[in-house]
Amino acid sequence: MMNFRRWHKWLSVVVAVQLVIWLGTGLYFALADHSKAAGNTYRKAIETGHQKHKAPLADITSLPVKDAKTVRLFYLQNTPFYLVEKHTSAHASQPRSTVVFNAVNGTQVQLDDALIREQAMRSYSGPGTIQSVRLLKGPISELPGYENPVWAVEMDDDIATTVYLRADTAQVIAHVDDPRRLRNLMFTLHFMDYANEGSFNNLFSQLFGAMALLLTLTGIWWLYLIQKNKVSRYYRRKSRLASAGS
Repeated sequence: MMNFRRWHKWLSVVVAVQLVIWLGTGLYFALADHSKAAGNTYRKAIETGHQKHKAPLADITSLPVKDAKTVRLFYLQNTPFYLVEKHTSAHASQPRSTVVFNAVNGTQVQLDDALIREQAMRSYSGPGTIQSVRLLKGPISELPGYENPVWAVEMDDDIATTVYLRADTAQVIAHVDDPRRLRNLMFTLHFMDYANEGSFNNLFSQLFGAMALLLTLTGIWWLYLIQKNKVSRYYRRKSRLASAGS
């Protein structure tokens, strides 16, 4: 019985701590400014490009790529590009293999630092200036679940804004600043996403579910043993009284 009591006690502590975390993070989500928490304090909408370019486009069949799954035309600052996906995925955050070509002359291109800086500033309305520009491989800790390469453009403003852009198309993925970092922490605690998978269906959630079930089972067994002990004591006392009366 003591082993069950010990297991039940420590399981109840773990489950109670997580319940308190859920209450605290739930209160945060109810009261937080969701626009700021999304990293939109200094973010503004931009156009990635449109069809102003008048030159004829290269034939996609002439692109030097084998086993292409999809070819998509996109415009970046009014320059047309082809995005060729050799490996696709259901979501943009999942691993992909892409190549970018200039859509006019068909040459393969790599987006450079200067273009990324300009694109990041077009999406930024704050008072800061660019502090650093880095090309990062996935996964990205500040973008839970994102597994592809990104450009990280850090600003020296009052809320430490970082502009994340796709490495292949320079599309702005997100602005991450201090309010969003706080929100990310709250999501991590609320969904127990301690491995930064960007999902609530993770190992820690499954373990917590198993511990909650074990807490229930040990509690039921403990109550059963207590009740069984009470019944046993009752009959022993009754037997002693009967013996004393005779």
